[in-house]
Amino acid sequence: MKSKKSTIALLHPCKERIRHRIVPSAFLIGVLAVTALVSGKGMKAEPGQQRTGSSPLVKPAVDGVLLAVFASPAPAQNRGVLIAMGGGNGTPEIYETWRTLGGGKDAHVVLIPTANNPGEDIAPVINGLKHVFGVQDVIVLDTTDRAKANSTQFVAPLKQATFVFIDGGRQWRLTDAYLNTKVVQELRNVLKRGGAIAGSSAGASVLASYLVRGDPKTADVVMAKGHERGFGFLANSAIDQHVSERGRQHDLEPVIAAHPKLLGIGIDPDTIIVVKGDEFEVIGKGKVFITEAGHPLYSISSGGHFDLRRRKLL
Repeated sequence: MKSKKSTIALLHPCKERIRHRIVPSAFLIGVLAVTALVSGKGMKAEPGQQRTGSSPLVKPAVDGVLLAVFASPAPAQNRGVLIAMGGGNGTPEIYETWRTLGGGKDAHVVLIPTANNPGEDIAPVINGLKHVFGVQDVIVLDTTDRAKANSTQFVAPLKQATFVFIDGGRQWRLTDAYLNTKVVQELRNVLKRGGAIAGSSAGASVLASYLVRGDPKTADVVMAKGHERGFGFLANSAIDQHVSERGRQHDLEPVIAAHPKLLGIGIDPDTIIVVKGDEFEVIGKGKVFITEAGHPLYSISSGGHFDLRRRKLL
């Protein structure tokens, strides 16, 4: 079993043999090409996600107070970049985007694998990030102890971070551990000083103000009372992932029906949105699906740009 770190761990290049497995992140990275920008192993499916229907099992209900949280005014514009990936293995183009926006060979890279299933081997993720950025060290922040997550010592690496990768798994683990702690505060500071935060799968969903699929029992429940608040780095939004792969094109419709001020963003695997200011660009193999109150569902392909403030294609 992987032991949760009680203190910050600075991980050096892994010496042991990496066993073949399915890694939880859609990110990865078991075998690297000479350019160090290639795909890795496939993503481990979340429990309860093998289904064919497009209509989710929904737990309704959010009161007016929570609505104000989910659809809150956007914070002051950040200098940094948010990158949300819809799962998958990533692509050379995506890795190059991370490297360019995250500081390149001068990057200070932090990995947050807390969404992973207990016992997951994170060595391939660590080694993949090292190859992508050409760095020797990746700092891992991982705890389920909220007191530690709220300690100055634990969050210290985030004060120097230029690139943070939030791995996939189950998003409720991230919010249970870090919501309303210094971790989220320092992640926001990463953006304020011009850094990049990337999340894949569950790590993408948690970037939004509204958290989809937060039910600890099953990922099929799109709206789970008590687990509906994300980190809020992308205000007034709900982010879903693995969309075309798992038939989720219409799964954000009940979310937007309940919270019409939110923008629903569904992202395919091996596809990212790169959010800078009030706009995002789509990069990757798949599409991004937009669910908005009063409008039919539509998609944006790679190379497309979207104005988040005016909610229109550019």
